Amino acid sequence: MTSDQPTEPPHDDDPEQTICFCHNVQLGRILKVIRAGGKTLHDIQVETCASTGCGGCEWQILEILQSEKD
Repeated sequence: MTSDQPTEPPHDDDPEQTICFCHNVQLGRILKVIRAGGKTLHDIQVETCASTGCGGCEWQILEILQSEKD
């Protein structure tokens, strides 16, 4: 059985890891927005433009948001 969601982790601990390739947004920028009060995908999109191109990184951003809540 296959799943539509990728099985690799959403990110490693490297703040320079690119999450959104369409807009060249790195993990560190996304974490900065979250730690400054960003709580939703929309918050991340507004501040960074991540996931506003092809949308392929949306699942990663949602996983990052979730991991920062935990």
